[in-house]
Amino acid sequence: MQSACSMRLAGMEDTTELLEKKQASEISKMSLEEALTLARAFSHYLNLMGIAEVHHRVVSVRIKELAVLYQSLNLQ
Repeated sequence: MQSACSMRLAGMEDTTELLEKKQASEISKMSLEEALTLARAFSHYLNLMGIAEVHHRVVSVRIKELAVLYQSLNLQ
């Protein structure tokens, strides 16, 4: 999804449409069992991405807090 958005912003509309059509064709050829497996895998991927984003935000905030603490300790 992000890749398609980036490609559109870069002016690669034709390539984006071609890839989306190919993807739709591949998905439509899948059996129901294969499609469910793909959906589950994609769901797990999105969950892991969400966890990674939260972890990144928490770590970023902690680093900023430690930097402020370090600066305040050095000033005294």
